[in-house]
Amino acid sequence: MHPNVMLDYTRSDGVSVQASDRALRWVSEVLGPLRRIDFRTTRKWGFSVSTFALRSNESLGIGDLDDLRKCMDTLGQLGAEFCTINPLGLWSSRSPYEHYPYAPGSRILIDPVHVSMASAGIKATGPAPKSWKEARCRKIALIHRLVAENPQILRQDEFRKWATEGTTRAQREALFALERKSRGIEPHYDELNGMTDDELLGAGLGPYWWTQYEAERQLEIARMMMPVYGDLPVGVASPGLDAEMWPHSILTGANLGAPSDADHLKPQAWAVHGWDPRGLARDGYVPYRQTLETNLKFYSGLRVDHALALGRQYIVPIAGDTFDGVYVRSDTLALTELLVSHVSPDGMPYLYLELIGTPFDELEAFVSYHGLPRYRLLLADFDQRIDRKDLVALTNHDTPTLKGLWTRCDLAMQHSLGFHGDDAALNQLLERTMEYVGGAACFSEYQNALYERLSGCGADRVTAHLEDMLGMEYRLHYPGHAKGPDYQAPHPRTIEQWRSDGRVRELCEILSTRRGM
Repeated sequence: MHPNVMLDYTRSDGVSVQASDRALRWVSEVLGPLRRIDFRTTRKWGFSVSTFALRSNESLGIGDLDDLRKCMDTLGQLGAEFCTINPLGLWSSRSPYEHYPYAPGSRILIDPVHVSMASAGIKATGPAPKSWKEARCRKIALIHRLVAENPQILRQDEFRKWATEGTTRAQREALFALERKSRGIEPHYDELNGMTDDELLGAGLGPYWWTQYEAERQLEIARMMMPVYGDLPVGVASPGLDAEMWPHSILTGANLGAPSDADHLKPQAWAVHGWDPRGLARDGYVPYRQTLETNLKFYSGLRVDHALALGRQYIVPIAGDTFDGVYVRSDTLALTELLVSHVSPDGMPYLYLELIGTPFDELEAFVSYHGLPRYRLLLADFDQRIDRKDLVALTNHDTPTLKGLWTRCDLAMQHSLGFHGDDAALNQLLERTMEYVGGAACFSEYQNALYERLSGCGADRVTAHLEDMLGMEYRLHYPGHAKGPDYQAPHPRTIEQWRSDGRVRELCEILSTRRGM
């Protein structure tokens, strides 16, 4: 239904017209939100996108939720029926990795950097920001000025209803703390649990509340077009809001990471902190449950990043040698059952567990027993058994792009960063993929053949990485590195430039044809 709604069009006189928010609201009432349709019985394809890398003619230095909507509109018309996106969590402004989407300061609030100024009714002037940090500061200043000059927007019925009924308890506590901090008052986090909702709401709704409201409103507009699956990061940064709110449940004394493997000869340290198994149990698993519930409110479903942490976490010293890392057991039963409790008998919402890495038999048994769907990478194991309820991709944000693998540019980039993985392993992967598709004379043949295999696999839902569709050679980030693209590189072309690209259309046609659409 919604993919047939033309949100943007050009008049006969050449003027571009965009559907208003009011138009989107009434059309959703007439047609009904697409996400309420059960599409599990048919074979669909979607796309995964790093929203921060999107660019359009209206972007303010970084991809935003309006750019996401434009991307969904474009690929939706070519057959895509869902999308998965990177985490949108609140930055940790005191962390050196503040802009890392997978190292958020909070997983329960959306960062202002993702808010579209145009959709918020804010006119941005001046030169384009030169960095993400500058873009974020500009957006925050514009939002605060809007609220200061128009205090009546905090009294609007729709906003007040969202604040009282549309926020979770964890969000109310977090926003209360942020407003206090903005006024120079250090919040006492241990007292927040004892405050009533009326006390949290009555302390004054300010720009932080309005920013979260606007972000959720824009994300909801995007979800009217097609289901959006979010990405739940495995940890949070410290200092950061979540670590301050739940100091006993988050293990801030160690970093999460991963042991060495064929692609990484040295163990990785991710500069994020996982759950403290003992502290989380003492807190009755409330922080974990609240994090899960809040994210399920944002999205149509979740991809649980590094879900092996549900069984055990690999932790490394913050300042020591990463080779001193150890595994720490998680309460697999409690965490898995909390996940299952949020899935209805008909399988909604969708929860996909990324179980890529060193297997853990106990967790595997729980996942199999409950029938939880997995997020799988086809290139990680060509011989794996794929269930129809799984979500399957070729590559993702942690792997080389197809073009980078084909040209070996990804390997060259790793060497330039001073990181030497197992060169033979990557070369072997390229050789295996060539055998997998029966050989290819050029990259386009190679890519087409892999898309054929992806589309023809047994899963009901497959997802194509937009960076692969655009033929990008380099990743947006290299795991374990604080150098390189570092989550700041934009896509090489704007949405307006690639929406008519013949290669993008050809790949979408392959996916649509093999999926029976």
